[in-house]
Amino acid sequence: MKLLIKTLIALIFCFSTATKAKAQVPDTAQYLLDSIQPKLSYYQGKPLKVLFTDLQINIVDYQSIPRWDRRLKDTIQFSSTLLEFYNLDDRLKRMHLHIKSPAIYIKFAQPIHIPKSWFMEGGIFEKDDWDAAKERFFRNFIVGEIALRGI
Repeated sequence: MKLLIKTLIALIFCFSTATKAKAQVPDTAQYLLDSIQPKLSYYQGKPLKVLFTDLQINIVDYQSIPRWDRRLKDTIQFSSTLLEFYNLDDRLKRMHLHIKSPAIYIKFAQPIHIPKSWFMEGGIFEKDDWDAAKERFFRNFIVGEIALRGI
């Protein structure tokens, strides 16, 4: 009986220690707070490649909400994007554990026009994962507003 009680106490202690560790600020968030947040106003009015050059962590995903305009038959435009450092599965796991997922919100100075075909099968925007083609596409657009999210 004593062995059972000791085992239960040990399990409870291990579980509570693991739970506390998950609640700490992740390295990505701390890096963004220490290295990127102080320079947010510096990035405004500059091409996005300036931020890309400074980032010491990899962008994994991005989110953009396209605006469909009937007048632009073959073009989609959007004015902002969210640069993510965790993939969707990891973000969902973190959400389940009540851990925020840091990201960088970018609002461009001018709306970006993208051919609809680029969102179709085989287009560079077919998937939400971040890659070199997307980075090359976005790098010269001017940052209008920038903010950290999920911190």
